[in-house]
Order: sequence, then C-alpha cells, then structure tokens
Amino acid sequence: MRRIVAAAGVILGGAALGLLARHDRPRAHEIDAPRHRSVVAAAPAAAPAPAAVDLPASLDVEALRARLPDNRFWTAGPEAARRSRTLHGKILEGTATDDEIDAYFDERRRLLTDYAELARVVLDDRPLSERDRGLFELALRLDRARLDALPRERADAIARKALQDRRRAAWRR
Repeated sequence: MRRIVAAAGVILGGAALGLLARHDRPRAHEIDAPRHRSVVAAAPAAAPAPAAVDLPASLDVEALRARLPDNRFWTAGPEAARRSRTLHGKILEGTATDDEIDAYFDERRRLLTDYAELARVVLDDRPLSERDRGLFELALRLDRARLDALPRERADAIARKALQDRRRAAWRR
C-alpha cells in the first residue's frame, strides 16, 4: 500500500513528493550525506519518524501516472537526485561551468514545473479531504515559489562563479 508522510513534502525539494511517496525513492535517513565526526557524535538521538497516513481512497495513483506518464515525479530517481546534489555543490563552490549552471537550473525548472503540474491535476480532478486538499495546495504554492526564485538563484550562481574566477586569476598571478 502506498503511504504518504505529510511533513516530508515540506522538508524535501518538491512538496508533492511527500504526498505521493514512492517506495523506490530514498528516505531522508537513507541518503548518504557525508558528515563530520564531531557533528555525528554531538547529534541528538533520532526523533521518531512522522506518522504515515494512507492515501485518500479517491486518489488513484496509477490513473495519475497514466495521465502524466512523462512527469518527472515518476521518472526522477535516486541517481538523478545524486547528480543534482553534486552539481548544486559545484555551483555553491563557484566551480561549475556556465553550461553546468544552465543545465542545473533548467532541470530544476522542469522538475518543479512537473511537481506543480501533478499537484494541480490532483487538486482539479480529485475529491479530497480538507486536510489533503490543504497539503496539495501547500505543495503547489511551494513549487511555484521555488520556480519564482530560480532566476534570482541562477543570477546568484553566475555572480558567485565570476567572483571565484576573479579570485582564482588573482591567486595565479
């Protein structure tokens, strides 16, 4: 049975992701993020996982998949997420090339657009409880806000790269 974790949608990149959790996607505790030993040693005991809730009976996941077969919600997997995290790290460091910056933000735009499309379809076509409707509306608002922020983030990434390139050139002199 498919399950949802309400809080995961807000924590993870695409809010709709938490509403329609897939069994083949890694959970937050399964992601192999390197940590410094002192951080791990000082970390408090893990909090219990949020309560999972069954999907509404009116939500037919297979019908959604058939209606939106190319939606990145269905096709994006752990390998794509790993590549995206690696590229995002290079962008934050200022070491990504212009093509890598463009590729990253183009993929983010497509991914967030697909997540928003999925939430919109569910909201338009499915009778939902007030709680579930609220969660999908939140997912849609968050995805739209992230889409609106992408041009600024792209400009920041390009400025960060230019600054790093100038520093690198000055250091080599």
